[in-house]
Amino acid sequence: MRSSCAKLDKSPILCFNGVGGEVRRKLVHQQLNNPDGEETMEKKNVFVTGTTGFVGAGVAVHYLQQGHTVFALCRGGDPTRVERALASLDPTERWRNGTLHVVPGDVTMDDIGLTKTWYDRLKGAIDFIVHSAGHIKFEDEDPLNMEINYLGSQRVAHMARDLGWGRFVHISTAYVCGSSTGWIEEKMVSSGHGVHNGYELSKIEGEHAVSALLGDSVTIVRPSIVVGSLGAGWDGSVPVTFAGYYGYFKGFAWLKRQMKSDGGHLDLEGMRIPGDPEAEINLIPIDNLVEMIAALADDPRSGGGVFHATHPEGPRYEPLVRHSFEAMGITGGRIVLSNSPEASDELSPTETLIKAAVRPFLGYVGEQRRFRTDEMGRFYDMEKVPRIGPDEVRRLLEPALKCRFKPVDRR
Repeated sequence: MRSSCAKLDKSPILCFNGVGGEVRRKLVHQQLNNPDGEETMEKKNVFVTGTTGFVGAGVAVHYLQQGHTVFALCRGGDPTRVERALASLDPTERWRNGTLHVVPGDVTMDDIGLTKTWYDRLKGAIDFIVHSAGHIKFEDEDPLNMEINYLGSQRVAHMARDLGWGRFVHISTAYVCGSSTGWIEEKMVSSGHGVHNGYELSKIEGEHAVSALLGDSVTIVRPSIVVGSLGAGWDGSVPVTFAGYYGYFKGFAWLKRQMKSDGGHLDLEGMRIPGDPEAEINLIPIDNLVEMIAALADDPRSGGGVFHATHPEGPRYEPLVRHSFEAMGITGGRIVLSNSPEASDELSPTETLIKAAVRPFLGYVGEQRRFRTDEMGRFYDMEKVPRIGPDEVRRLLEPALKCRFKPVDRR
């Protein structure tokens, strides 16, 4: 991997939009990627936020493996934090085929914390940005939801506009749909839309903020629940964080340890678990998600669009719980509709613990909805997304169980 200290021409780099901006980016490419003037295949310069997180690290790995240049925004600018995240998803270290520049910065700061040196260096230099930095807390009162997901996105969009970068790929969430049920369309939702929590609201506001600033240069990508990889090319990869699906079952792993289950087995016979047995739990493997993001980022026709990066047909809640329990050494348990008479009966102490563990996820496991993928299907073959049955569930849970749901050390 080339050093991140490539020598640059010290002449001023002006910022142009449109065709002029494209010409300027090509000139800056030559300075950043080929300072000696040798003839080489054209490489992309990709700016990625959230590279110590699951999705951002996956995007960075994808482009680095192909030999492109990635500028990774990182709070504190510590390269080892980024490298740990990349290595967790690519233990073969094929990401070293590309050139990695770790850029000190923070989306909670003005100008996203860029120094003047980096500001000048990045003017007109970026083909496109993938903004994946985010904060996922379902508590309404958590101020970081708005600070990072809304205001942080606004700051990054301002910087992209001011520096004359190329297109802006904004990673949102499919759950901006809030409390809507049935078929969910690939279109913008209003700020007054009903939501379950402050996280969903902040992601809605983030979408509106970047769209207002950048218009049709923005591509909005809405992943569902991101899980580990199921593709052969990602063998040995470990999720950078254990949130979402993993966060749900982490509660049951904790319960199993607390109850000191005999022989590593936990029996929840007769115990009620809240939710809708028929609710679709939309899991999207990280390898498919990264391919979707890249397909959109690499194609200018995606500009101005909204795309569900979701599974075309996710597993239902009841079989997903059953298969996950089997992988975890848990038996028993039955899914009970939250509004059913049976759910109102007095809870046992164990059921009280189960309800507390499931409560943050009730909006996702207790309502029936499916996501349209017609727009995404124009850019990505949805048949490439594998079905998720018992064997796939075991593969997804294996790395989490091995490390007891502890994430990669990103300090």
